Amino acid sequence: MPHPTRRFHVATLASLVTLGCEKPPEPVPEDPCPQVAMDKLAGDWIKVNGTKGDPNNRFRIKGTPGDYRMILIPGSQSRIPMVGEQREDFYVFDEQLAGTALQQFQDGQRQKNRIRVTPHHNSCSLHVGAALVELGSDGKEKVIPRTRGDDEYLTFPEDVELTFEIPTGFLFLGEAARSRRLEEAQLREFEGYPKPDIGFGEAIPVGVYTDAAADGPSGCTYDMDLFFDSRSYTGRRDSPSKAAGERVPAGAVEDGYRHWYVPAWFAPFSGYHLFEMHRYRTCSGTRELIEINGIEAMLM
Repeated sequence: MPHPTRRFHVATLASLVTLGCEKPPEPVPEDPCPQVAMDKLAGDWIKVNGTKGDPNNRFRIKGTPGDYRMILIPGSQSRIPMVGEQREDFYVFDEQLAGTALQQFQDGQRQKNRIRVTPHHNSCSLHVGAALVELGSDGKEKVIPRTRGDDEYLTFPEDVELTFEIPTGFLFLGEAARSRRLEEAQLREFEGYPKPDIGFGEAIPVGVYTDAAADGPSGCTYDMDLFFDSRSYTGRRDSPSKAAGERVPAGAVEDGYRHWYVPAWFAPFSGYHLFEMHRYRTCSGTRELIEINGIEAMLM
């Protein structure tokens, strides 16, 4: 068999004769990283150290070039909304603040997150620098780096399931999870929020009441997927919950309210933890997400 390089030379010579000795155009080199570019940032990304990923540091970018939005998970269970601004060869994402939080930032009473994202073709990755920003008494920004240099982020692996989205509805823990009256009392006491802490335990009640009419038609069925600290809830290690990997049906409707309830959530861990309930309706065979309810609570 002729050497492959030799075959190439023969083919090239034949083409030169055919073209009247004109040199053929140079082939366009294949892009080694087609998924990494300023106009291809949308997707899920995870921080890496060498070959090891850090799932506690990740983000999701949505939208289109010039109008990107980010959901940042910066080493904890917190979900931070960010808005992007394009520069020459990188994007700057600033934390979205509103209401009291925005006023506190403008008064110099709180900081906001800032992320700088630069695509790097030589490493097929994003280089990401994190900082905190505060306003001085002179109204000028003071940028405080959170990282030494840039961290490296790669596209999130398809075989790993972690949640990214920011809950838009609340969950309640303990007695308030099974009493609409106590839910309303907590919202009054904590200025529109559920009580943010509870003792950790092996059987914590978790739930919320919702307006059944707002959920959808009465002829549909309603169920939920459960997540704890961004992963599918599996219950006890020695005796997995029936909720693990299954759709959990919603409770009955009473006085116009539907009860979404888990009577004994296994959470015997201290510290901040995130409870999530992804609520669905199924109408005519089509399952549709209604809302994500959640609470990041201190378990003491």
